[in-house]
Amino acid sequence: MASKIKTSVLLGYPDGPASAETGLDQYCTFIGGEPLWLTPNTPVDARYAQCGVCNSYMNLLLQAYAPIEGSNDERVIYVWGCAQKACQKRPGSVKAARAVLRGERLPEIENLQIEEEEPEVPISPASALTPVANPFAMTAPAANPFAVANPFSAPSASASPFGGASNPFAAPASAPNPFASPAGANPFAAAPAPSKPKKAPQPKVTPPTTTSKPAVSASTRSFAAIAKQNIPPPPPPKPRDPPLPWPETVPSYPCQYLFITPETLKSAPQKAKAPKDRIEELAKEAVADMKNGAEEWGGEKYESSALDKVFKTFTERVAENPEQCVRYERSGAPLFFSSKDAVGKQLLTEDRAYNPSAIPACPHCRSPRVFELQVMPHAVAILEEDVILNAGLEWCVILVATCLGDCSPSGMEDGGVGYTEEWVAVQWE
Repeated sequence: MASKIKTSVLLGYPDGPASAETGLDQYCTFIGGEPLWLTPNTPVDARYAQCGVCNSYMNLLLQAYAPIEGSNDERVIYVWGCAQKACQKRPGSVKAARAVLRGERLPEIENLQIEEEEPEVPISPASALTPVANPFAMTAPAANPFAVANPFSAPSASASPFGGASNPFAAPASAPNPFASPAGANPFAAAPAPSKPKKAPQPKVTPPTTTSKPAVSASTRSFAAIAKQNIPPPPPPKPRDPPLPWPETVPSYPCQYLFITPETLKSAPQKAKAPKDRIEELAKEAVADMKNGAEEWGGEKYESSALDKVFKTFTERVAENPEQCVRYERSGAPLFFSSKDAVGKQLLTEDRAYNPSAIPACPHCRSPRVFELQVMPHAVAILEEDVILNAGLEWCVILVATCLGDCSPSGMEDGGVGYTEEWVAVQWE
């Protein structure tokens, strides 16, 4: 029996009803329900959750706790979607926001002062070659529910099943610092050379004076200063309207936990061209699983979609894990539903390759945005499972891209939560 292949994508599966009684909090990842804030007194600007078509408050589709590896910041992605049938397939009916709560950081100058106050440690030639832990390393960040442990690292009995593994190459924290200087000594002074037989006095070599290269350095500095003066300053930040208070009640779907696990495939994705009838068969099977046999998927749609290789790849990939509700891979590539709609034409090249540069840059810091997660069709079936009158959600895939620099809005107070609306692309039925 062939072993399964594990990919770099993380999948979210429905894992039962979620509520405060069952431990639901802001550090969970879930679909439906109502949003939970990183700090209770700092809700998002309510405009982020208002439909851009009907202006009513939208239902929460996904809340994903997604701190970035190597950072001690708390971070959450929210995705809202309007449940009104008249708003489907219209811009502004799906929105996403990113919340960031900055972790505490020690200024570098404080670290230097603390290091100077440490007792002097004698250094031997052997210890000078011993690797040491980074004295400026921050404390371990909160576990990322989307982080995957290093498969080559040794397991730890206390490790979180969803947290990142410790660095197997890190040295013990108690190792002496080979670069520490004796108290009061100049840390930048050259080390004394080993004793050698005295030689005859050598004529003193005068280092080159500034006259050897003065004109170049001076003019370079002058030109740089002039150029800097001629560069227009960046435009002042556009004043923001006061945030709209969060309402007491908002529409919501039943809440479900998401269980996060790496994607596994029976075999590597096939690149060989499949027969047309096989494509149609896979399409029907995958869509039936994803949408619980929704009748609106007629033969004509299968016929037209079967010619789309991107759709073929989508159905084959999803058919192996049909209950997935969320796919997560920051800086990865989306799994596109189609190459023929507006989103596919924008983000895919002529040879159907993903083009991340086609995603608009972050409007706040001008850093590029990167794909982070997507909500999958099976989430519709879960969200509307207990809805008697089907609201008629018509999206198949919701793509969310976020700022690569994970910037915060200007004016965010220290210790507060910053919210930024992020880029969303929707592939509709």
